[in-house]
Amino acid sequence: MRKVPIVYWELSDQFPVCHCQCFYASRVPGRCEGQPRPSEIRIQAGTATFFESPQHITFGGAYRKYFGRKGWGIEPEFSWMTEGNHTDNILAINLVKDLSKPTARRIWYMVMGGGINKQSTRRDVGLSALAWGVGVKIRTGGRWFIAPQCRIGVEPNIRLSVFFGFESRRRSQ
Repeated sequence: MRKVPIVYWELSDQFPVCHCQCFYASRVPGRCEGQPRPSEIRIQAGTATFFESPQHITFGGAYRKYFGRKGWGIEPEFSWMTEGNHTDNILAINLVKDLSKPTARRIWYMVMGGGINKQSTRRDVGLSALAWGVGVKIRTGGRWFIAPQCRIGVEPNIRLSVFFGFESRRRSQ
């Protein structure tokens, strides 16, 4: 901590008066909590399990945009899942809540969302996809991160995936 002199002039009835005060200035703990979080671009790889069919390999991508300063975000996501000659295309909108401080190296988060599951074996739009889960974003250096995640839901029922991502700007210290 250091003293910071503050000098200002005030006009009284007849004479100008100079005031000089000293305040202690320091970094305020948690000041990054009030700053907006950077957007993220994510690439996904993993596995998914449906009750009626074998395990699927999954690939996809997402864009996470935070709104507000408390760690809430929205994440449109596309997932392509395949098993043999059967594929599933899922377009979902997720609501995300970060549970850790934005400056932490590991940021735990909750994710919940829903969307449309278009299956290659059906002609209609398909089934609804609903999922809830948790994940942890681990910063690997600079703006890059890796984020393993587990979701439980309906179509697919269990999904384990790893996101590789990039933050749009550096986090504040």
